[in-house]
Amino acid sequence: MRVRLGCALVTADTSEAIRLPDGTATFVRASPVPDGVARRGSILMVHGLGEHSGRYGRVADRLATLGLEVCGYDLRGHGRSEGGRGAIPHDDALLEDLRIVFDDLDRRGRAAGDDSAPLLLGHSLGGAIAAAATTGGWVAPRALILSSPALALHVSRPRAALLALARRLIPDRALPNELPVEKLSHERAEVDAYRGDELVHD
Repeated sequence: MRVRLGCALVTADTSEAIRLPDGTATFVRASPVPDGVARRGSILMVHGLGEHSGRYGRVADRLATLGLEVCGYDLRGHGRSEGGRGAIPHDDALLEDLRIVFDDLDRRGRAAGDDSAPLLLGHSLGGAIAAAATTGGWVAPRALILSSPALALHVSRPRAALLALARRLIPDRALPNELPVEKLSHERAEVDAYRGDELVHD
């Protein structure tokens, strides 16, 4: 993996890290359109809570065969990106990070002759981030695709109050997300792969 300053994405089915303005190295991977397939644009994928962009390889491959250049990145504090596991330095950090990666993919597409912005696909937490970034004016995708977006949290009032207090008193302390992993998929092999993935955290 190479680390670059600035925000240049990979040009082959490989990966690299980009440095965000605060110095955090964010792991980025891209899947180009295969030879012989007409390019129809690009799409940025944003993964879910505690996981990483590598868990979406089959989706990326399928989208690439449809003519879309696919870009995915590991959210800060996730997967191969730097940052404390699950830690967010400030409220807008994940929105700012998405904007940087999205804008770079958009510039690359326009340089390749695309006259429209990339599509944006977010799953779970990534769906909430993608929706907030789009509705908040951080990015303007050609279309927004949400897969099981975490648009509402189901947290009891006592736990919500405890989390708010913990955020003030111990902001860098990682706390379990209590994600019900057994409900992640109807396919047992997917649940087992999630549990066995060393880059996944809770």
